[in-house]
Amino acid sequence: MPIFVGWQLYMQEAALIPPRLFVSSRNIALICTSAFFANGAFQCIIYWLPIWFQAVLGASPTSSGVRYLPTVISDVLTSLIAADLVNRLGWWNPFLIFGTAMVSLGGGLLSTLYPSISDGHWIGFQILGGVGYSLIVTMAHVGVQTSLPPDLVPFGATTLLFVISASCAIFLAVGEAVFHARLEQNLAHVISSSLAKHVIAAGASGVRSIVPADDLPVVISAYSSAVTQVLYLTAAAPVLSFVCVCCTRWISTKSPEAEEKSSAEEVNTGPYRSVWYASVISFLILRALAPRDDDGYPLSQAGFTRTQQTVRRNSVAKCIRDQHPLWLFALPQLHQANMDTRTNPILALEKCASPEGIIQYLGQLAQGDAPGLARFGSFTPSIYDSAWLSMVYKPNGDHLEWLFPQCFHYVPSLQGENGAWPAYVTCVDGILSTAAALLALLDRREHVPGTKEAEDLSPRIKQATAGLGSLLMAWDVTTSDQVGFEAIIPSLLQQILRFKIRFEFPGQVHLGRLSLLKRQRLCPEILYSRKQTTLLHSLEALVGDVDFDRVSHHCTVESGILGSPASTAAYLIHSSGWDVRGEAYLHRVVNTAGDRQGGVPSGYPTCIFEVSWALSTLLMSLGLPSADALAHLRPLGGCFESLLSHQNGLVGFAPGILPDADDTARVLMTVEFLGTETDSGAMVQGFRSATCFKTYDFERNPSFSANCNVLLALVSSSTAQHHVLEIRATVDYLLGLWRTDNVSDKWNISSHYSFMVLSAAFVRFLQRYDCGELREVGGPVVVRDVALCLCQILSRTLVQQLDDGSWERSLEVTSYCVLTISQMMHLPFDQTLREEELHSAIARGRRFIRDHQQDVVQPRRQDYVWIEKVSYSSGLLRKVYPIAALNACCEPFPCTRELSRFFHLSSAVTQLKPLLRTLPLFQEFPLVSCELALVEATLWTMRLHESRQAVFPPVQGRLDDILSLLVYQTDELMESVVVRLPSAMLESLGQQLKFECGLQADVGAVPHGANGVGSTGPGGLPGSPADSMSDGDSMSCSEEDQTPAQPFPSFNNIIGTLRKFIAHVLQHPKVLASSEFTQLELAGEVYNFLSAQLQHITDNRQFQQTHGVINATYHQWVQSTAADDTSCPMAALFFLCLTSKDGRVSFGANPQSRYLSRSIIRHLAVMCRQYNDYGSVMRDTNEGNLNSLHFPEFKSHTTDPGDAADPALAYPARAMKDHLLAIAEFERSCLQLGLGQLGRLESTSQRALAAFRVFVNVTDLYGQVYVQKDLTNPVLERSQ
Repeated sequence: MPIFVGWQLYMQEAALIPPRLFVSSRNIALICTSAFFANGAFQCIIYWLPIWFQAVLGASPTSSGVRYLPTVISDVLTSLIAADLVNRLGWWNPFLIFGTAMVSLGGGLLSTLYPSISDGHWIGFQILGGVGYSLIVTMAHVGVQTSLPPDLVPFGATTLLFVISASCAIFLAVGEAVFHARLEQNLAHVISSSLAKHVIAAGASGVRSIVPADDLPVVISAYSSAVTQVLYLTAAAPVLSFVCVCCTRWISTKSPEAEEKSSAEEVNTGPYRSVWYASVISFLILRALAPRDDDGYPLSQAGFTRTQQTVRRNSVAKCIRDQHPLWLFALPQLHQANMDTRTNPILALEKCASPEGIIQYLGQLAQGDAPGLARFGSFTPSIYDSAWLSMVYKPNGDHLEWLFPQCFHYVPSLQGENGAWPAYVTCVDGILSTAAALLALLDRREHVPGTKEAEDLSPRIKQATAGLGSLLMAWDVTTSDQVGFEAIIPSLLQQILRFKIRFEFPGQVHLGRLSLLKRQRLCPEILYSRKQTTLLHSLEALVGDVDFDRVSHHCTVESGILGSPASTAAYLIHSSGWDVRGEAYLHRVVNTAGDRQGGVPSGYPTCIFEVSWALSTLLMSLGLPSADALAHLRPLGGCFESLLSHQNGLVGFAPGILPDADDTARVLMTVEFLGTETDSGAMVQGFRSATCFKTYDFERNPSFSANCNVLLALVSSSTAQHHVLEIRATVDYLLGLWRTDNVSDKWNISSHYSFMVLSAAFVRFLQRYDCGELREVGGPVVVRDVALCLCQILSRTLVQQLDDGSWERSLEVTSYCVLTISQMMHLPFDQTLREEELHSAIARGRRFIRDHQQDVVQPRRQDYVWIEKVSYSSGLLRKVYPIAALNACCEPFPCTRELSRFFHLSSAVTQLKPLLRTLPLFQEFPLVSCELALVEATLWTMRLHESRQAVFPPVQGRLDDILSLLVYQTDELMESVVVRLPSAMLESLGQQLKFECGLQADVGAVPHGANGVGSTGPGGLPGSPADSMSDGDSMSCSEEDQTPAQPFPSFNNIIGTLRKFIAHVLQHPKVLASSEFTQLELAGEVYNFLSAQLQHITDNRQFQQTHGVINATYHQWVQSTAADDTSCPMAALFFLCLTSKDGRVSFGANPQSRYLSRSIIRHLAVMCRQYNDYGSVMRDTNEGNLNSLHFPEFKSHTTDPGDAADPALAYPARAMKDHLLAIAEFERSCLQLGLGQLGRLESTSQRALAAFRVFVNVTDLYGQVYVQKDLTNPVLERSQ
């Protein structure tokens, strides 16, 4: 091309295209440029529209030619009419301007074609394009001839033809490249690569002959998408033509005299005339495309004259852009603003009572003219959003026109006797509804001053003010996590303040901090850009902070402002102009999604969220769909696939809405379950953060359920192995939240929903892992932790089932739990557990579901389980979850022995079941499933064994059969190693331990050498380190005869090991975060525990040497050494530190709670010691260990020697043990009294008290076990 241009410039007058041609008039360059883009665009229509007819509609070549006649006929007729008009008027410029606009409009509309579009649409679109093309071709030649002198007219005509021919070649080549690239991409997602090659090679007419009938709908959809992608050129290129022709000179075709006169006029008015013509044409097009009411009249006739912004907001390009993301679901009826309310999908939904019925219902939403799907939403009405709609008005002459009076009547009708509006689930619900309703009442009274209506509103306003004040006073801000509350509530209170009403409440300061943090992250420029953000969904919270006029580009007819009725209403109220798109959207919400009494939902439309959740739940619970069900669902699957393709693999809760991880994951799952491979790469790239997945950008707290859904999508994907790192990170993140009991979710109020999605993801993960597909995620450790989590979920679910078979007396929550247990049935639990426990729980839950499946949803906690700005219920999901629960598959999947071992009990563990069932603790709190508890205990034992050497090294020559608990390892160290130290060294060890615990600044009795102990220890005993604690190379000497005795372990090694134990406790991050006083208290308890162990060794030696003579009272011993020796006081305080939050240790708020808690701990320790001694008295007597029953207080109550012949009354006498048990029960009563007193204190957190009770019950359990059976190994066996 540069060579050609250079040659023409060099040849001058002898050139094929003389340069003088473009110098003589600017019109030639402008007309040729305009013809290049407009003709090239229309050639794409000429070429690709018949291909679309043949491939998509199945037309033959002849039939496609017939379907193309509207273009031909309109072309011919327009050329004849236009020629006559130009001959009469003498002006060709306006027709050329109008023609380029028509080509652009026709091409843009043709790009919205889809397979089920009606004939009237593609006929009308062709007429628009044919009219425009005819005017361009005809008027371009006329313009060239009238703009050139006679000698250059032939050159001008040939140049124009050359440009037109070149445009055909270039645009068709570009279109061909775009078509093939898009078609290959689309087919790759729906059919195999080999079949895709045959489809491309077959051409448009051969597609239907080679594609199987089952795959034909998705292939046709892919073909249609590829063709319409090319037709984008036909919408964009003519815009450049339009600009060019608007800059041409206006030259008349009449006589020279008239031409000279008109030329003079053109110098002054030509450019303005072009602009005027362009404006008129644009205005007429906009009027034709404006949303209309049911009678065919444009909505808001006054809207076009209110401000000049209206024209910009409703331009052709704007309408096409706003509507285009919905072409996958909805007809391109740009003139239709309100959906026909004669067909309400929710009414048909109520008749569905089986999986087949739901599948048919969902399939019908995507069939035919599919606005039913794009405009679907089944959320329950929201007082909050209804209040915002009640405030929308627009001037109409000398009075105000309230657009939604039914909403205003709806809101006051729900006001309670206390003046507030109901809080169905959370306190935030009531505050938001009451504040918005109060604002609506105040706003209405302000606009109707001096009327009876204003007078009637005043009492309601007074009551509402009092009601809102009460709700705010009772609100604990720190426990709230509802979406956007920290921005919305302060904004509502600020707007109410405009009416001289101020509120003060305890949580105001904390709310202000949260609001400030939220606003510091707010950047208005983000809202003014084209990028969507979640802030748009709560635009009413930004009143006074942003310019609402600058967010108008986010408003669409289909979804308003990001699918939020309240946000859209606030936008209409606070913007200076009027937007008919927002008005049309709100009318559709009221007429289609409302309850016909004025209540509107908090979100609309919500088609992707509700339909993908419903379909993925059914497919996941019921298994692979049948061929008949698949046929019903193919159109819906095709819609989801096309949506993913056109939105770069990410979707939101409705088409064109801000993408989020939750909805994207569910759509990917649905498509995968329907048999199409998906790629999760876009989801991973779009939502992956450092440790987890975010639901969307600028999220304050990550969503638990969103990460569960992402994990479920990843492990369900056929390409799961490509995302091993992400799967492992998400598994670790979810396990971390589970361990910290931080599984509450901000999208659903029920914890059982979180249990359900987590169990589904983990069960699917185990299934893929056991098949050998995800071994790179982690080894047995990860599998064990996942299995442990699943057992705990199952245990919590079973224990919370009520007597009527339900959970929380809620239909939907009961369905969650039945689905959770059904998921667990896939795991390789023992048959006993499956039959006796799981099947029974499922049967009782299903019976409740059947009895209440047809109950009418009520605005109450049992039904309003979903959370948005306010709580709500989804009609579709409330229908689907019970149906899925009633029909869920409960068969176990085949698994290897490697996985089965995590869910089966060994024979030795099985023998513990009779013992556990006899314990008093389980008589008071019966085990829902003893077998499940033992499975969980087995998994904990595996985990403990893996960390058994974290502090204590292995003892050489010992069998690995001791429990790997820190305290028990300490006890094992003392009884098998330290017990062999001489008495003098025990004393020195005690002083050294006091130093290690930080309770003594100097240890004078223990000289320090290079290893912490001098080469000669106290009393002249050697202290050189040995290689191991069990193989010391030093020889001890008997204190009595100074003769060599058995080897004793290295003092250094003992100190080093105990130092690690002390540091493990005292240097724990939770301990270091607590107060200095608590740290010092814990250090004292650690020392008391270790010191008591040493003292117990000394007491045992004295007891053996004096043959049972004890010089101490039982009360003194059991309250000090014996209690501390159990480790209970140390472990309890350490437990309180571990369960603390932000360094605030439980029960430390005041002296009373601290004293009560320590008294409880001491009583618990004494009771535990007494139970232990009750069961181990015979072993202790044989080994010479001091026991409670060895004290004189008990010996004085032995039976007479004459009765000793009776074995039942032999030592220890039954009366001795009964006395000890009675004393232990006294300690229990004191413990229970203390717990009751502690629970009644105002400063006591019930959550902390519940956790503390767990510690008490676990400690008590060990004592009860000892009463039944002595589980401690004999000391001789331990020392071998």
